[in-house]
Amino acid sequence: MTVRERFDRVWPSLVALLGTVAVVAGLLVLFGGDVEPSGPDDDAAAQGTDGATPAPIDEGTSAPPAAPVTAPPELREDVAILNATDVTGLAARAEEQLVAGGWSVPAIDTYGGDLAETTIFYPEGMEESAQALAAQFPVIKQVSPTIAGLTTERLVLIVAADYAEAVGTTG
Repeated sequence: MTVRERFDRVWPSLVALLGTVAVVAGLLVLFGGDVEPSGPDDDAAAQGTDGATPAPIDEGTSAPPAAPVTAPPELREDVAILNATDVTGLAARAEEQLVAGGWSVPAIDTYGGDLAETTIFYPEGMEESAQALAAQFPVIKQVSPTIAGLTTERLVLIVAADYAEAVGTTG
């Protein structure tokens, strides 16, 4: 893939990113200066009517869920999925999730090698797509260049035991 082809694939995302930054900057300019300094009345409002500080509200210890990330269409390449576990149907389950997320899965199969973590392997020129896939599906723990024995025509997702645990399937 030439530099020009890569640029042609990426520039719409760059334009969208710059547009988003401009909108956020504009909103900060418009609404960023409306912060009032705190005064003695603010301290009284933070306390109960009897002057005692109210008990904190328990909102749990977990952080709020992050907004879902969806890869831009121009980064969505074909993904082959290989199951490196003894959990029957795990690759098919991963295929359902990827297809629901807008990715194309032309092939699923098993993987006979040993793999500790779910990994997306990418051929030369597809690293950005692999990173986008991993960002969209955080259960993918590793992003690595392709290895011997895997196709160099598409991304290859190998699901490992950590994937089975994450989706609630055990073997």
